[in-house]
Amino acid sequence: MNIVPAFAITETSEVASLIREIGFAQIVTNSGEEFVASSIPLVLHENRSQWKLIGHLAKTNPQAKLEGAHRCLVIFVGPNSYVSPTAYASLQETGKVVPTWNYVEVHLQGRLFIHNEKETLLDHVNELSDSYEISRDEPWKSEDAPQDYVEGLLKGIVKVEIEILSFQAKAKLSQNKSEMDRKSIVADLEKNGGASGIAVASLMKDAL
Repeated sequence: MNIVPAFAITETSEVASLIREIGFAQIVTNSGEEFVASSIPLVLHENRSQWKLIGHLAKTNPQAKLEGAHRCLVIFVGPNSYVSPTAYASLQETGKVVPTWNYVEVHLQGRLFIHNEKETLLDHVNELSDSYEISRDEPWKSEDAPQDYVEGLLKGIVKVEIEILSFQAKAKLSQNKSEMDRKSIVADLEKNGGASGIAVASLMKDAL
């Protein structure tokens, strides 16, 4: 990842928060002949000595057939949006503005392991669903579905465990622009950027 110092995120707590907020990532592996990528939700298990990402794949997925430890790249891409030159307050003053894209992302290098144990797989599926159901008035539980139905689905997936070796993260949110331009970009994204633009504008407000 190419990181301009002004955009770098180095605090581990901030990186962990981003991973949890984004939730959905691409896992990239290489078998020696080709790259394979899968997009899945991942749960972060964090402790002082080792971060782990836990998820699951369909058994038909080529990555589900990997044996032993495999190096991988995990990419979390957060809110992102196009920024028009017309969004800059300084446009009329200098004209020295061009289109760009504001975004947040985290790249993690790690070792991927595949597990088939039924008990740990069910624990993972429950943890994943619980983390997204918790805000609902009546959260869904796996126990709400017929047991034989759930067990049938579990037979079709494998658990993915990724031991994290290193990470890089950045938030490109116009930090290298003047406060006047940042404020005008926020206003433009809120008006013209759609849902993704509003999400980026919210992050920019936090950084102002």
